[in-house]
Amino acid sequence: MTQLKAPRGPDVRDSAYDMDPAFWREHSQISLQPVAAPSILGLYGFAGATFIVASNHFSHYDFLALMRSTPRMLDFVSVVGAFEIPFVGWLFGHMNAFPLDRHHRDPKTVRIILNRLAAGRVIAMFPE
Repeated sequence: MTQLKAPRGPDVRDSAYDMDPAFWREHSQISLQPVAAPSILGLYGFAGATFIVASNHFSHYDFLALMRSTPRMLDFVSVVGAFEIPFVGWLFGHMNAFPLDRHHRDPKTVRIILNRLAAGRVIAMFPE
């Protein structure tokens, strides 16, 4: 599976995920191998398109399963509270994830999503 580097946008910073996506893919595969076998439907056309991946959310490891199973780098939308947990906030920050306030209108996050889509990136979220 070929890893494609997405174009950069104005609000996308260098992250550990951008710098070495093979590292994240390899480590997510090792950590999930005994417990996860995700099914992805409609993977055709994934290489050059810009879109939003909306996935079911079953566990805290779902983001690793998505990273392992898709040929593109994903920019994750996550809840604000996740960024307040020391290690998780650091990890998500290095994966080009960004926070969403689920309890209030959040035009800043909507703008980030639109900017990243315009830059050719793929957004992943768990809308449940």
